[in-house]
Amino acid sequence: MTADHHAPYIKHAIESVLCQTFGNWELIIIDDGPVGKVADVVRNYRDPRIRYIRQEHVGIWHLGSSYNCALAESRAPFIAILEGDDWWPHNKLELQIPGLETGNFLVSYGVGEAFSEDGQTKLRTQPPAALTENLRMLNNQPTGSVAMAMACHWQFLSPPCLVIRKEALEKIGGFLQPDYYPAVDFPTTLQLSLLGPFHYHSEVLGYSRMHAKSATASHVPGKVYLTGMFRCWIELMRKNGVRISKDDVSAITSYWQRKFFDYYLISGRQALMQRDRKTSLRRFLNARSGARGLSKLTAISGGMLSQLPMGERLLEDVHRLLNKKTIPMLENEGVVAQSKEVIVAFEAFMIELNQISSN
Repeated sequence: MTADHHAPYIKHAIESVLCQTFGNWELIIIDDGPVGKVADVVRNYRDPRIRYIRQEHVGIWHLGSSYNCALAESRAPFIAILEGDDWWPHNKLELQIPGLETGNFLVSYGVGEAFSEDGQTKLRTQPPAALTENLRMLNNQPTGSVAMAMACHWQFLSPPCLVIRKEALEKIGGFLQPDYYPAVDFPTTLQLSLLGPFHYHSEVLGYSRMHAKSATASHVPGKVYLTGMFRCWIELMRKNGVRISKDDVSAITSYWQRKFFDYYLISGRQALMQRDRKTSLRRFLNARSGARGLSKLTAISGGMLSQLPMGERLLEDVHRLLNKKTIPMLENEGVVAQSKEVIVAFEAFMIELNQISSN
């Protein structure tokens, strides 16, 4: 367990471990927060299975070193992840550990839920409906199947839901964190998915707390996670010599083009305002891919107007008529800048993706 500004929540996290119906565990707490606050909570516990380690603050950009400090201290054959502001259901370990003890899979994972501070569910972290019927893929069979899914649905392996075979972690060099990426779960599980089978549980196996000082709510803009994910995915595929099928390239491309529909519209319009008609046309055409109904008509009209001498003057009126929800985004300078950054990163990702694809 790593703890940074988690003093108000860490009691709940520790209690969720103490309440486990599977009792053969050890809890290693790495205190990376303000001096004294986490320690004041932890010293109330006398359970010998709990070990506390204080370190100089390194923060989210060096989270991997904190995780690996705990990994080096661990004596257990399986490693579960729990941040100081998250918690587990009481039967989590009972559901996951026996299968790891008798099976040959490297990672056990399940469904996660995230809650706001007022206790309202904010989101459910699980494989999308399109994947839940494909149990072989969710179990990473054949090896690398989960890696392909992570190129699109990259958030379905929630950290508090994971239990990892320690031997497999040590084989890849411990928890992985590139210097441009503010998390360890994505690069680590991605690398593990290239080694062997996983095991998916349909039950909720972990809970996350969303609050003002949580890693996902502060410190780092969402675009950094997204663009870092693209870079990390490509780098690990190249490092491991993985060739991507044309079908996978097509599926990944289509998914993100649909996901980035608004970004493509905003970026296409911005390029047209700057009289970059070639880039504008390309981005409107990409927005069109996978779009339907008025959304598709909006993208097509943008592409056509991008080639007219006075097209930029007509574009806003047409888009106000066809796609009202995008207009407030067009008037937000931060969203416009983010759209350009994300689309540029995605286009670079697609170039590299095609370079490592098989014929």
